[in-house]
Amino acid sequence: MVVDVPAGETAAEAEAASTFYRQIFFWLAGAAILALFLYVFSGVLLPFVAGMVLAYFLDPVADRLQRLGLSRFMATVVILITFLIVLVLAFV
Repeated sequence: MVVDVPAGETAAEAEAASTFYRQIFFWLAGAAILALFLYVFSGVLLPFVAGMVLAYFLDPVADRLQRLGLSRFMATVVILITFLIVLVLAFV
């Protein structure tokens, strides 16, 4: 590959600068695509984000129930039933 090198700059420095600017371009393009995705699908993403947050906070509860002897499935069932009872009681 032939690289035009400005005066006072080595070929390695020019290649490093080119790589750096290419990385910046791809990171900015990726951030722009992510921002566009979030803007377009913002109305749909809330339930998914809420579900991920709930799963993140309830995972230690499931781990604790497993240590008490329940299977992961039964721990999940107990958590779901408890969550539904709390939800129903909150609206009644």
